[in-house]
Amino acid sequence: MNMQQVTDPTSKQVCEDIMDVLNKLKTSMVAIADDLGITRIQLFAVYSINKTGQLPMGQFADVLHCDPSNVTGIVDRLVSQGLVIRQECATDRRSRLLVLTPKGQDLVDVLERALPQRMGCDSLTAAEREALHGLLQKIASM
Repeated sequence: MNMQQVTDPTSKQVCEDIMDVLNKLKTSMVAIADDLGITRIQLFAVYSINKTGQLPMGQFADVLHCDPSNVTGIVDRLVSQGLVIRQECATDRRSRLLVLTPKGQDLVDVLERALPQRMGCDSLTAAEREALHGLLQKIASM
């Protein structure tokens, strides 16, 4: 009987596994964005605005991890595609908030339906999803 030796993964191996998952996420996001006819950055931007409900323009560069000089162009394209609108901030008229349009929300809905399948999350058992969810939350909060 040939039994495979089970070893405890090192912290380095776990980090490599996380990097592999991040690469799979990027690949999945690119494929979904291609299917939707937008860029990965635009899809991530729409998803990020959805997650917060509205997003101040000033924080958008931080969320996208890009240079602030790129934000206006990205937002202009999202607005021209009818995915986002700019609204005046009620507490600071100098500030603009980014808010999804119904069309932008539809894109997020497509992403949220497609991503679990592309990432393989829908193939996990309930117990596996619960364990993974707990571990990812623990890592994210450290």
